Amino acid sequence: MFNTSSIALIVGGSSGMGKATAERLLKAGVPVMILSHDKNNLAEAKQDLESVTKGQVETAQVDLYDPSAVKSFIEQLNAENVILVTWLMLLASSNQLISLTTQSVITTYN
Repeated sequence: MFNTSSIALIVGGSSGMGKATAERLLKAGVPVMILSHDKNNLAEAKQDLESVTKGQVETAQVDLYDPSAVKSFIEQLNAENVILVTWLMLLASSNQLISLTTQSVITTYN
C-alpha cells in the first residue's frame, strides 16, 4: 500500500512532459509518484529525478490499458490529497477536447 498525506500522481512520469512536470513539482517541494508500464524506465527516472531535485519520488508500475490493474492500483493508493497529473488528451470526432476528472477516472474503474 502506498501511504502519504499528499502526493502528485503523474501518469507517464518516467519520460517527456510527465518527467519534466515531476521535476518542477519536486523542486517546488511536492512529493510525486510517477506511473509507467515499464519498470526499467521508472527506475531510471526515479534515480534521475532524485539526483537532480533531492525530492521524494515514489514509483508504480501500472498498465493503464488494463482496467483491473488500474482498479488494483487505486485500491492500494492511500493518500489524503492526490493531485492527478496526466498529459492524456482525447479528441472527439468533432475536434472538441474531452477532459477527464480524477473522479470520472475513479468512477470508471469502480
